[in-house]
Amino acid sequence: MVDDPEFIMDHWETSWSGFQRSIDSIIRSDTMDIARFVDVLHQFSTAQDPIFDDVNDRNCAERNLARDRKGRPYQTLMVIDGQYVSVPRKFRSEIFLADALITEITQDTQVIVELGSGSGRNLFYLYCALPRWPLKYVACELTAAGRQVTDTIAALDPKMDFMSQAFDYRHPDLSFLPTGQNVVFFTSHSIEQIHRLDRKVFDEMIESTGKCVGVHLEPVGWQRDPELKTFVESKSRPDGDMVLDFDNQKLLRNCARWALEKGYNTNLLEILGELATSGRIKIHTTAYDAFGTNPFNPGTLIVWEKL
Repeated sequence: MVDDPEFIMDHWETSWSGFQRSIDSIIRSDTMDIARFVDVLHQFSTAQDPIFDDVNDRNCAERNLARDRKGRPYQTLMVIDGQYVSVPRKFRSEIFLADALITEITQDTQVIVELGSGSGRNLFYLYCALPRWPLKYVACELTAAGRQVTDTIAALDPKMDFMSQAFDYRHPDLSFLPTGQNVVFFTSHSIEQIHRLDRKVFDEMIESTGKCVGVHLEPVGWQRDPELKTFVESKSRPDGDMVLDFDNQKLLRNCARWALEKGYNTNLLEILGELATSGRIKIHTTAYDAFGTNPFNPGTLIVWEKL
């Protein structure tokens, strides 16, 4: 369960250590640079839940989709704009996220910070997609192994103004940022790992910056439904065993069940709503269940700015 901090640390230290071993031979290639590497980085992500092999096989059979020579579906089931759709296997969330971030980055932006950066693949994709005006990129990650991965990849481009930084959502500290700078923060499926997020995470973002924008792609769309929120927070299972169907009418319920089983976040929408009501931030975008390569855990896109 992700509400066990020790479990989270052990799980991701192990995962990112294995990831490092997977990419070492590629990194050592004389012809590899950061732009080429981000194009293959997604192929070396940590293993998915085996349930998705069954999901995609079932989706392929039900929709009569084509398979490759090994019998694997050419398409995978995912969510776009709150609908179940079948798309090519290599559809990537970092492209969707980069499009949202590029809109928020201006000539005044000085620092881009990813909280819960993992391997840094979102940060590196963004770096390669942006014009090369002076920007500092900061990968904030809980695990030492994850930070080592990002340091290894960033070293492929000495021109990148990059640093990795230890960061824990449960004890947020952004004091490493120079006071008063203009910062764009973003997260992608990292807040999901914190069952009950403390508002002080956002207090740190707001108080440590001059101008401040937050961009989040997090699986919290189901939190807007009071019944489902109560259902997950009470850890009740009125439906019995978890049943996940490819029915758009059941999408939110599927997401709530997934969050319940994984122990995922239950209060991000609540916190952002409180901050907006109190006049500390203005929310510009809320696109529920906008994009999800996991069809039962799609990200909701939220963009806000400090007032």
